[in-house]
Amino acid sequence: MAKDRTKDLNCDKHPVFFILCLVAMINYAQKGDYDGILTIISHGMLKVVERSGWEVSIIEQGLSEKNEKVYLLLLPIDSKNQNKLIGKIRSHYDRLVNNNLKKWPFIYPSFGDRRNEF
Repeated sequence: MAKDRTKDLNCDKHPVFFILCLVAMINYAQKGDYDGILTIISHGMLKVVERSGWEVSIIEQGLSEKNEKVYLLLLPIDSKNQNKLIGKIRSHYDRLVNNNLKKWPFIYPSFGDRRNEF
């Protein structure tokens, strides 16, 4: 169902996941001098993260209250992973330039006529 909505909204044409990971997570954490990010995600989200190319470490896995697999991940915020995500973004949306993708807060060219900021 979520896949259908993504296709209907044409979201598959824009690297929204990669921009959110890069901007909202890596750049923010780097700006705050963090060593990495710990998060708990579902099995479906793990597949999305793996497809991104982000080299994450699975620390532990368990079951949610709904008896579904969940994973405790360590997300590295180093420049190697930052550059991997930048490459993924640029492969989908080449108007974004590398220098802008490494800044926080992040201003990106709009998908419409407005300027957008994270």
